[in-house]
Amino acid sequence: MNNPVGGTICDLSKYKGKTWCVQLDSGEKLYLDEEIVYLHALRAGMSLNDEMLEQILYQSNLHRCRERALYLLSYREHSSKELTDKLLRGYDADIAQQVVDKMEEIGLLDDMRYGRTLAKSLIEHKKFGLQRASYEMRNKGLDRELIEELLAPYEEQDPRDAIREIVQRKYVRYLGDLKGNQKVIGALARMGYRYDDIKAVIRDYMEEEEDY
Repeated sequence: MNNPVGGTICDLSKYKGKTWCVQLDSGEKLYLDEEIVYLHALRAGMSLNDEMLEQILYQSNLHRCRERALYLLSYREHSSKELTDKLLRGYDADIAQQVVDKMEEIGLLDDMRYGRTLAKSLIEHKKFGLQRASYEMRNKGLDRELIEELLAPYEEQDPRDAIREIVQRKYVRYLGDLKGNQKVIGALARMGYRYDDIKAVIRDYMEEEEDY
């Protein structure tokens, strides 16, 4: 944030939504949140020294950042890093961190809760393998230790069962020749399954076909 220079308010008007435009006698225009305008009882003719102006701008940005966080969280849950990164696109680091801390404090931001839901979605619904699930969770900003903890229960499951289900549902019609088999292998590998597990399942299907 640039060091603000105080002055006298020569005009104050509603700009858009809950944003007000405050024009100083220096010609500078400030766009402040409505709540801050009322909080400080800003009005035309009012003089603001440098310290007052700095405080007003900081409070306005903090309020806006908090509203932005609430807006993002109203659509879906985020990891703390994911939310922080989004807030940093428009606000200083200290303001973004304050808001993230507040969201955690009031329970709107919880990496464990978010990660548990994400893991379930990736593995149980999208049918991703552990490698792909781990990759997607890292991309959402979850730390490695938390990811390992959340994926640990799924390590007990046989990945070949999931591969068989996917093949039966989506890819069985492609099996039978080299090109089709390679297409299926590539698709399943991108879903995070190991080649030896994929090939074992495909081999089982091919043997079943030969038996008929």
